[in-house]
Amino acid sequence: MLTGQKITALSVAAALGFVAYGQSATAQDSDAPSMKVRYADLNLATEDGARALLQRIRHAARLVCDQQWGDSTEAAMLSRSCFADSTRQAVAKVNSPLVTAFYSGKPRTNTVALATNP
Repeated sequence: MLTGQKITALSVAAALGFVAYGQSATAQDSDAPSMKVRYADLNLATEDGARALLQRIRHAARLVCDQQWGDSTEAAMLSRSCFADSTRQAVAKVNSPLVTAFYSGKPRTNTVALATNP
């Protein structure tokens, strides 16, 4: 697992619609724009840290993907696809259970049921 102590940044690269155009390259294989997302200051074992990193990843993906295309309907679809793909790839690269849980919309809860024996 990558942690803030081991890796201080990950790259969010624009997924430039390679699948849509039938190419087999990935964003990492191309000259796609990218942005580093730093998270050495975050503890990914906490909900606050995981949420903060996911917010940073989404912000970076939005910045990278929104600048790629014009104002057409096709451009909007490519931008949304780029955002989704870039975010998914960055979350997978981090390999943090909590970040993945928040990304998938299924945050785990750290609760314990206690019972007493009468």
